[in-house]
Amino acid sequence: MVQSVWTKNKNKKRYNDTFRKQFVYFSPSKQTLDKIKRQNLINKLDKKSINGEFPLSALVPECKKNYMEVDGKTVGRLNIEKIKKVANEDAFYMIETNITNIDSKEANEIYKGQWKVEEGFRTLKSAIKVRPMYVYKDEHIQSHVFLCFLSLIVLKYCIYKLKKFYKDNGEIQKNHNESVYRCIEAYNNHNKDCEW
Repeated sequence: MVQSVWTKNKNKKRYNDTFRKQFVYFSPSKQTLDKIKRQNLINKLDKKSINGEFPLSALVPECKKNYMEVDGKTVGRLNIEKIKKVANEDAFYMIETNITNIDSKEANEIYKGQWKVEEGFRTLKSAIKVRPMYVYKDEHIQSHVFLCFLSLIVLKYCIYKLKKFYKDNGEIQKNHNESVYRCIEAYNNHNKDCEW
């Protein structure tokens, strides 16, 4: 258990009254994946290097922090010690939660299901085209969230039925989501042109 920290600026840490649980996991498959990703990144950096140095504009911030030794504001070079330190952390990942009455297995299962929530938000933003709405009353906010969620459920149910239809009829159909999204977009574009 660790006490939650919130910071107002970089120099001062303030503790609030909540505690969080941290779980550390080891995954052999993640170890292999981390090693491959790091090696691919180093190979890309080698291709961009000129005499072992890189223009920092060609790098993402993660590379600068984890693998590079920076000279000034324009040039960097690979730092073998930093690379070894990052390699020692391969296969480990940590989950931190504010749910204190949970064990490590439950926390990991919840984390593994996180992609479903993220996919739902992507669907809301792309297919349903949810955009910020400027509403202020609580009942308006709740109504807006309810309608967005309801439209997500209807869309996901349509995709589920479409997949089931193809499976039951022995057909292989790839990219169910994209095809449904294209149909919705075509419908929306058609309705823009119509006068009511």
